[in-house]
Amino acid sequence: MNFPGQGDKTPMSPLDRMEKRFSPAGMTRNRVRKAFSSLMWLISIRIDMAAKRTFDVIFAAILTVLLSPFWIVMLLCCGIERIPCIGKNGKVFEAINFPISQKTLPGRILNALKFPRFAALWNILKGEMSFIGPRASAPGELDLREGDSRRRLNVRPGLVCTFWVRRRVNIAFDSESVVDAEYVETHTIRGDVGILVRSIISAMYGNGSTAAPTGRVSILGIPIDNLTMDEAVKVILHRTEVKKQSRVSFVNADCANISWKNQEYMRTLVECDVVLADGIGMKLAGRMLKQNIRENVNGTDMFPRLCKGMEAEGKTMFLLGGRPEVPDAVAAWVAERYPNLKICGFQHGYYSADEEAAVIERINECQPDVLIVAFGAPRQEIWIKKHLEECGAKVAIGVGGLLDFYSGRIPRAPLWMRELGIEWVYRFIQEPGRLWKRYLVGNTIFMMRFLVKRGSGRKYRADVKGINNKCAL
Repeated sequence: MNFPGQGDKTPMSPLDRMEKRFSPAGMTRNRVRKAFSSLMWLISIRIDMAAKRTFDVIFAAILTVLLSPFWIVMLLCCGIERIPCIGKNGKVFEAINFPISQKTLPGRILNALKFPRFAALWNILKGEMSFIGPRASAPGELDLREGDSRRRLNVRPGLVCTFWVRRRVNIAFDSESVVDAEYVETHTIRGDVGILVRSIISAMYGNGSTAAPTGRVSILGIPIDNLTMDEAVKVILHRTEVKKQSRVSFVNADCANISWKNQEYMRTLVECDVVLADGIGMKLAGRMLKQNIRENVNGTDMFPRLCKGMEAEGKTMFLLGGRPEVPDAVAAWVAERYPNLKICGFQHGYYSADEEAAVIERINECQPDVLIVAFGAPRQEIWIKKHLEECGAKVAIGVGGLLDFYSGRIPRAPLWMRELGIEWVYRFIQEPGRLWKRYLVGNTIFMMRFLVKRGSGRKYRADVKGINNKCAL
């Protein structure tokens, strides 16, 4: 029975729908729909470009008016210098800069505040630059034959770029050209405002990896190998080639708190072959102790880079830890993205004490190049120290909750939160009942401890001198 207004329509069969779709009228409708979608996409791009340019002009004009008295003083005292740069579509322009000397205290202060760069407001008003965009590079500096380097020519260079923000907070793991290409493909006016806000915040506490010492540093008595992400991956891959078995640990603020009370864990970290700094807490502690951390070398960001390197060199990996469904999900993730990397075995961490001997024997049979152990600190580091020789793995790495992220069980914080160094806030929001003590209480205790350590002065410097004798490289 048909209801009023329904008519006598009957559901179309799949064959009828296909005939309708590929009929002359159906093909015409599809072409019109695609053309309309393309037109709307082009219009949205034009609107976004216009909004970006409007924002640049208004903001630059306001700053120019506010800073005009300082500009006049700088012009009279220092003059200006013109620096040739590559702009949008490869056009060369002259970037304006104030040549302020750093030999005097006022000069050092002005350079620290990036004041000379504000001369580029004139370039922004002229349409040669933007507030947000890839770094203005000199002619011949970049190899424009590379696809990523060419993409940066599709937009105006900027005073601030995504790569600068990530380098400032020590998470610039990818090359500048890759990050610039990412920006070109995804930038929006809303995203530009976000980058501007993050750049202001990161400028307050970031210092970049170039200001950090190499070798080993000491944070609360823990020896830290002050490596970049690429260097850490290379060290791990190199250690799969040597005869001596190696242990690798990541240390964050919570780990430092645990080691303060757990002497066995502290001895394990001191004896560890490679110890890497993980998280904003270690970065801030290093900065306060004048032992700056070069990069935030955390296991979650390292894992895909390590997988890529192991795949290229034909290495094998064993996954140990996590809930029963977690390691096999991670193995599937690896197989999909790195098909030539062999996962020679995996085992969840919820086995009984009676089953441990069988698990160790299984790992030994696989003889993996890298054993990933996700038991959480300090259990994983102590377990590795006790059983590495029995397992037969060349390198064992304690990774905490890494497997949960790559199995999809726990989502990771968005990139903008990582660029601000507040990934821990996202984790706390996810599991406040379990993590409140670790982050709210633990971080406070950690800060108090390294402030006290900083005040120890001479004793601390002696600790650092002794610990620098041992280095992962």
